[in-house]
Amino acid sequence: MSYRKVTLVLVPSVVTAEGDGQVVRSHNGIIDIEGPFGSVHKVRLARGANQVTGENVVAASGTSPPKLELDTNATSASGRQTPPATASRAAPRTASSAVRKLPPAASAEGGGPEAP
Repeated sequence: MSYRKVTLVLVPSVVTAEGDGQVVRSHNGIIDIEGPFGSVHKVRLARGANQVTGENVVAASGTSPPKLELDTNATSASGRQTPPATASRAAPRTASSAVRKLPPAASAEGGGPEAP
């Protein structure tokens, strides 16, 4: 099996980082992850009461995903990290999604909308 050293970008760059349960020292917001292709590594970032844990895979093109982000502004009442909204969780509101759909116009036969 082929081993590879890949880098993971940390956002923000000043956080406490753990890789597979071991404290990892970052260099300008970048840590190294080493393992065979396809290996999965748990990375935990913490800053104050906020924390996030992610899984990163060693791939031929680098680590996947290439970045792990700790949202220092989003905490729940318990102080635990709340996940940031992503495209898969919440679609951004666009001008077209904010427009209220109107009922179809009355046909020539019906004369108009029925009264309730």
